[in-house]
Amino acid sequence: VATYLPEAEVDDGKCRIEVFGGDVHNKAHVRAVAEVANVNLISARNLLRHEGAVVFEGAASQANQAIATLTQAGLRCDFVPLPANDARAS
Repeated sequence: VATYLPEAEVDDGKCRIEVFGGDVHNKAHVRAVAEVANVNLISARNLLRHEGAVVFEGAASQANQAIATLTQAGLRCDFVPLPANDARAS
């Protein structure tokens, strides 16, 4: 018996998720960004004002849930792996 784990779930590297196509007037977009970025609704709305805003930065193994939350809300997002020596990854 073998267990398949997607590479991102066992990756101990760092990554960030950038969000695109957000609408500051769409409650689902604002709530999804607030949840993923761990910020209040006002801060989430401000993040959505910027195309490519970073809403998550952390372990790649935790990125799948963040991506699922954003895409379920109708947002587009990019997964960006960070180099091991990237100062922001600490």
